[in-house]
This record gives sequence, C-alpha cells and structure tokens, in this order.
Amino acid sequence: MTAAEVDSALTDLNFSNTAKHWVQRTIATRKLEQLAELYRKSVSEAYKYSLISDAEYVPALEAVGIAAADANAHFAVDSEAKLGKRAAAAARAAARLAAEITRAESKAALLNYATHNIDEVALAAALVVAGLPAQIIPWAVDVAALRRESAHADGLRQAGHR
Repeated sequence: MTAAEVDSALTDLNFSNTAKHWVQRTIATRKLEQLAELYRKSVSEAYKYSLISDAEYVPALEAVGIAAADANAHFAVDSEAKLGKRAAAAARAAARLAAEITRAESKAALLNYATHNIDEVALAAALVVAGLPAQIIPWAVDVAALRRESAHADGLRQAGHR
C-alpha cells in the first residue's frame, strides 16, 4: 500500500491529520525496522560464510542504525555459532581419524591372530590398545577363534584329511 492509499483510507475512517501523521510515521518506522532486520540477517549470513570479518561485523550493523549493544549481541551469537560449527567439524574429523586407526589396528591384530603369530590373550590386549570397546572384545576374540578353527578345518579338508 502506498502512502497516498493509506492516507485515503485514514481519511475515509475520519482520522485527524495528527492521527494520520502518527499512523504514517508508525508505518515508516516499521518498514525501517524490517529493513534493518533484513540487513542484519544478510550480515549474519555473510559472516557465517566468512564474506565479512570479525572486525567488519559490528560496524556493518551500526551503519544502518543498529545500536552498538545490539550489534555486539548479534555478533556474539553469530560468532559462537561459527566457532561451534568449526569445533564440531574438528571433533567429527578427529572421530573419523580415530575410527580409521582403530579399524587398522584391529585388522592388524586379527590378521596376526589368524596367522598364529599371537594367541587369544595377546589378541584381546591388542584390541584394547586399538581402542575397541571393552564389552566387544570377548566376542571379537571368540569370533576370531572360530574363524581360525574354521580356516584350519577348511585347510585340512582341502589337503584331503578328514
């Protein structure tokens, strides 16, 4: 709605000139607040993707009339979110690396056991060192023992011994 349309509607409602002035002013103020909020969101998004720096954030908001305290509060929230995402990404990367190491060390321990280089006690110890959860180790050792026995039996069958 344009200002003229609003004025016409207010005249139809028999608003005084003073009342029309305050309604027009309220509408203008609300539009400015909406624009400031849109701009704040655009600054927030730009910061999230590192298109503006820490040093540019607060002055960018202050430039459109957002008070320093509000600008600093928005910066604090966005900064924490950005740092939190970085920390979470670093934690996920560390967990992936730890899982890769655990898999590699577990695989090596199981291969050493399968080739009779170590016994069940040494396998269990190697799986502990590899980082396998303690409650899984007894089952892993049992499965490895069954596989080794099965491989041994298969080898005997293939050699013709029954």
